[in-house]
Amino acid sequence: MPAAVTMPPELDQHDFAVLARKELDGRVRLRLLALAHLREGKRPRPVGAMLKVHEKTVLKWLRRFRSAGVAGLAEQPGGGAKRRLRTAQEAELKALVARAQAHRAGGSLTGLEIRRWVAEQFGVRYSLSGLYHVLHRAGLSWISARSKHPQRDPDAQEAFKKTLPSR
Repeated sequence: MPAAVTMPPELDQHDFAVLARKELDGRVRLRLLALAHLREGKRPRPVGAMLKVHEKTVLKWLRRFRSAGVAGLAEQPGGGAKRRLRTAQEAELKALVARAQAHRAGGSLTGLEIRRWVAEQFGVRYSLSGLYHVLHRAGLSWISARSKHPQRDPDAQEAFKKTLPSR
């Protein structure tokens, strides 16, 4: 039989059922419901069974409530892989790509070129798909307008458009 769980006195200061009804985040709502059941005197194992989580998860939520109150039940930041480029570096990369594209005579930049620049400038290596995620986050798109030939003549193009027979 598991050891008895002592309920913190702060548990009686909150109406978790009301808080759960107001909560928009489903995960936090589930945690609030678990604490509502614990407040009613139910044990962690049946509460976990009702909410389809393990009883250790219910105990973890109770520990988080003890240490930080209701705010401790919110989602904690820091899950997932960390970004290799900081936000300032991503802004710098965006400016670098925009400058390079503006000075380019024809064609567009390729992901391989940008990938090489990132490795040289920031010392960070990306796969091509990873780089495209970074560019997307920076507001850049690999889909661009059609490139302009460096030997084009805009006046000749306009003259051609005017002499083109209409349909």
